[in-house]
Amino acid sequence: MARQDIDIIVVGGGLAGLAASIYAAQGGARVLLLERSAHMGGRAITTIRNDYHFNLGPHALYRGGCAAAALADLAVSISGGMPPLAGAFAYHGGRLHTFPSGGVSLMVTDLITAEGKRELAAFRKGLSHEDPERMDFITTDEWLERSLKNAMARDIMRSLIRTATFVHAVDSYSAGAALRQLQLGGAGVLYLDYGWQSIVNGLVSRATRPTDTGVRLQPSRCVKRVESTADHAAVQLDDGSRIEAAAVIIATRPGAAVEMLGGASSTLGAWFASARPARVACWSVGLRELPNAVHKLTLGIDRPLYLSVHSEVARLAPGGRAVVHVAKYLGDHASDPASDREEMESLLDLAQPGWKDLVEAEEFLPAITVVDAVPAAAQGGLHGRPGPALPGYSRVFVAGDWVGEKGQLADASLACAKQAAALALDVSVSQTA
Repeated sequence: MARQDIDIIVVGGGLAGLAASIYAAQGGARVLLLERSAHMGGRAITTIRNDYHFNLGPHALYRGGCAAAALADLAVSISGGMPPLAGAFAYHGGRLHTFPSGGVSLMVTDLITAEGKRELAAFRKGLSHEDPERMDFITTDEWLERSLKNAMARDIMRSLIRTATFVHAVDSYSAGAALRQLQLGGAGVLYLDYGWQSIVNGLVSRATRPTDTGVRLQPSRCVKRVESTADHAAVQLDDGSRIEAAAVIIATRPGAAVEMLGGASSTLGAWFASARPARVACWSVGLRELPNAVHKLTLGIDRPLYLSVHSEVARLAPGGRAVVHVAKYLGDHASDPASDREEMESLLDLAQPGWKDLVEAEEFLPAITVVDAVPAAAQGGLHGRPGPALPGYSRVFVAGDWVGEKGQLADASLACAKQAAALALDVSVSQTA
């Protein structure tokens, strides 16, 4: 058993765990971060193949979101470019059409009727004035059905929502959560130079900077159980060792957190039992050159597909080369990787003919869980998420993209990381006072 030089233990070395550890150390705590894998970063890592930088699927940082604000707060510098929505294409009926992203493209597209264009334009114009709080308990499907009579207008909006949230099945997804993402997207997004590994590296460097209190990072340490009593918290590792501290922050995926806290009967168990994930199939392709410089962004309308040339605005490939991300948003049913890839390849054939002769690197990921718990209308959207404080656990807190009432995806991870660190510091300070 160990305890003497540790105030707060953070379990999980993804974005939430790294940020929480830094915030806790800034508050004067002695922090130990335990990560089960051999590297930090979680789903934010970037793989490098033949000098091409591949994220685990298409990642974008919202310029006006909580993640960008937290990185600035933590003095983690990032660089990248903002991809334009103008010039996008819509994939429908096996053909490419002009995507109605703005006034001119809406006028010229053959994707939707004149009456539908007017309805869609009025609906999108009003989005910035809508109050998401009023729609937290309404499903996204219900919102679109009652707001738009034109079926194609609804399908176009579903395509935009998929792109902003990675959520394919919007029959249970909170309309308030969807609207927040659409509104946030108005400030634009960034594709990051050298991938999201740049964030991970920046957080690791910040956490271990000698001039600060510092965080002890320990990879390849698997926590099996987390305990909380009135006067201390503790973690038990898979090697049988046990470490005590004043507080523990669990910054893992929710299923792992449930197991650490006792399984289905835990405080989180009932909530997690009804959680619905969002999954995508991702295919990253590194090309010696881009066959078609026009088709840089394509959004599926009647098929849940996405294609974007991220290297157009971010440093992800050697000079003159291209990184193309193709994704298929998956539903709840079991997917067939072979047919999914065939469908994604058909889109790439259409958008970038001749690409097969130019491939220098690629990575296919048949099913990635992007969000473990989609904000559900039945639970009040973001307000239905747990934590960071958990009932019955005075010294255990949680962080991750499934925690708290602020933001989604990386925005949620970094917003709740700061909250969890503050709560852990409170109990840590009260114990030493």
